[in-house]
Amino acid sequence: LARALAYMTESLDGINNFSCKLVINRDLPEFDEAVALNIYRLVQEALTNVVKHSEASEATVSCSIRGSFCI
Repeated sequence: LARALAYMTESLDGINNFSCKLVINRDLPEFDEAVALNIYRLVQEALTNVVKHSEASEATVSCSIRGSFCI
């Protein structure tokens, strides 16, 4: 998941003067495939909305584990 999120944010970084960063506060666990896919799609949709519908010049995706939750 971390590598997929890194690839996603790196591919957006620098396009049309848009800056996109990824911050992972500690190692992410190995998620079940369905869970990892859902997290990936959620981040993908959120970044798509930022790029399409806002006038933002930057975005930061932050992932951390708190208890049994990935936030």
